[in-house]
Amino acid sequence: MGYPVVTCYFYAHEMKKILEVTTSIYPKKGSRYFLHVSGLKFKYNPNRLIFDRVTDILMGSEEEGYQPLEYSGSNRTLYRVATNIYNATFINYVGRFTYGILDVVPKDRNGNPIVTQSSKRNPFDLLLPLRVDTDKQKTGIQELKEWVCLMEYVKSFPDKDGDGHPDIPEKYSGKLGRIMREPSWNPISLLSRGTYLTWVAFGVVVGLLFAMGFGVSLFAKRMKKR
Repeated sequence: MGYPVVTCYFYAHEMKKILEVTTSIYPKKGSRYFLHVSGLKFKYNPNRLIFDRVTDILMGSEEEGYQPLEYSGSNRTLYRVATNIYNATFINYVGRFTYGILDVVPKDRNGNPIVTQSSKRNPFDLLLPLRVDTDKQKTGIQELKEWVCLMEYVKSFPDKDGDGHPDIPEKYSGKLGRIMREPSWNPISLLSRGTYLTWVAFGVVVGLLFAMGFGVSLFAKRMKKR
């Protein structure tokens, strides 16, 4: 909670890659690789190919409702994302850990990649300029800490019972349903909107089945000749 908050911009297809951390890496590596989200919710099929399990993304809130997000590469809209600097560094690590499959590039509001020469040695060097500055009139960056965000958010709740303290909304008493697990072996669900990974795997499976069928056919013909 003492980490500073950073913000940057991503394309929708990069946001999908970030969500794949929860769907593909978390089940294998444990709770340290689990990402909570706000401002969006998503569906995923755990039976799909690894790193391509997210099937639907929606943006919005419980109060205002959610709208579908077009996350194909053709959507060139930039979306501002906020997180703490630890999670941001971790996401950078995941890109290297997956050999670039889940690699994302933080950008400024104009879509320019944010890169520094020293970032190759220390990911924090890349992210330090992205820290939220709470007072631009002062020299340097006055960091916004994550715990401050939480306290300010809690303070925004109304005091309904008049005890002098904000009341936590009822919606937080249970799960919000922002991460929706929808397992299915339906071929359409397994292949729909798949990335190149899914289609390459599908091609390999079809090729193997064809080769096996061809081999069985040849064997059957030889047996008949005998």
